[in-house]
Amino acid sequence: MSKTDSFSSLTLFAALLAFAGAASAGAVYTCKDTDGKSVYQATPCSIDSLNDTQASDESRRQEAVLQAAAADYAQRIKEVEAMMENDVKMNQTLEHKGQ
Repeated sequence: MSKTDSFSSLTLFAALLAFAGAASAGAVYTCKDTDGKSVYQATPCSIDSLNDTQASDESRRQEAVLQAAAADYAQRIKEVEAMMENDVKMNQTLEHKGQ
């Protein structure tokens, strides 16, 4: 492999890494700064930078996310409780067999 081929391969690899990083960066949010100019950022806009309709929509979106997270958390707690209950039953069975 020549130096040119190595350099081309390395350049291609670096470009792919850069592209992969940009692709995984996620959403880009368009917000307004204090002067009303558009600002682009990787995190959601603060409520202060949104107009009333956007703020209301963002509040509803955040509420939905929180409700989904709470439901997921409740489900995980139920699963852990069921696992613990099974462990207790297994321990009781083992203790009973050991007597």
